[in-house]
Amino acid sequence: MGLFTLGAEMSMMPMGEAIGSKFTKAKKIWMIILSTFLRGFLITIAEPDLDVLASQVASIPDDVIIFTVAAGVGVFLVIAILRIIFQVSFSKLVIGLYIFVFVLAIFVPGDFLPVSFDSGGVTTGPITVLSSFGTLERES
Repeated sequence: MGLFTLGAEMSMMPMGEAIGSKFTKAKKIWMIILSTFLRGFLITIAEPDLDVLASQVASIPDDVIIFTVAAGVGVFLVIAILRIIFQVSFSKLVIGLYIFVFVLAIFVPGDFLPVSFDSGGVTTGPITVLSSFGTLERES
């Protein structure tokens, strides 16, 4: 796994840095938001661990789990990028988002709660993190 991560980092970081510097120099916030969401969404759809998780939950169709989790990852990556751009306090953002998630959990059927929390851990593998945040290394 270490060699895979090293190879992935060496191949993706230069590409991410180039793309990230172009977007930040253009100063078009909508391009940053759109590209961040699409990257998070598409990378999450390609995550093999999410397919395994989706196949384990019989009560929810596989595509619903995959696309919902992918949309969630895309949205939260956009929030993370905007936090960096607008220099929002990390602790305030995390506390606010956890409150939001726990309030939503009140309205969700009990069978879905374990799946929703497990899916977040399944999707944040080394490829997702490297390819999503590699663009920020030089800019921050």
